[in-house]
Amino acid sequence: MISKRLDGLLFDAEDKVRSVLQLLPTGSIKLNDNGYEVRLLQLLLVIQNIQVCKNVPLFEKFTNSDLVSILQLHFEMYAGKKFNTVEKKVA
Repeated sequence: MISKRLDGLLFDAEDKVRSVLQLLPTGSIKLNDNGYEVRLLQLLLVIQNIQVCKNVPLFEKFTNSDLVSILQLHFEMYAGKKFNTVEKKVA
């Protein structure tokens, strides 16, 4: 009973967050071909791990969660998808 209640609360919260995110200014980047999705993910992972010199990363903090947010906010094919669905593709 408690787990059903929690599931309901989480579902409601996720819907509310999604509706708020739709109000944010976002990009509408589209790939020429959805078959390039793997290439896009590879590119973002390379950017995430760029080093300015040996063992000195460009970004102090740049997590997979950040990548998911970038994808959801700026790429049409990820807009409206659940966070954990996109996160599975990044991981």
